[in-house]
Amino acid sequence: MFRTFVSGPLIAWAEVHFPRLMRDAHNREDALQTMELVLHMNGATVDLDSVRHALAWEEYKLGVVKEKPVCPQPDFDPDNTEHETLHNEIDTAFRFSAAA
Repeated sequence: MFRTFVSGPLIAWAEVHFPRLMRDAHNREDALQTMELVLHMNGATVDLDSVRHALAWEEYKLGVVKEKPVCPQPDFDPDNTEHETLHNEIDTAFRFSAAA
């Protein structure tokens, strides 16, 4: 089971605006993680333009759509594991507390 910090209304919004991305189980998980990254980068503030741009690029990267988005690419790169993402921070905190 995948637990997300993304709110129900934001997930519902994504399902309406990005149905092809949100209907596939694997792509949906990637989309939820991307939305978490956007929220994390924006200090948990919901900026629908940032979410829309990130999901449009996610659709393109996953091959859901063939055309490259015309909107700006997000500042973060979800595929780059060197960036401090929410998941990396949680993992680091868990490892630190487990070692203590």
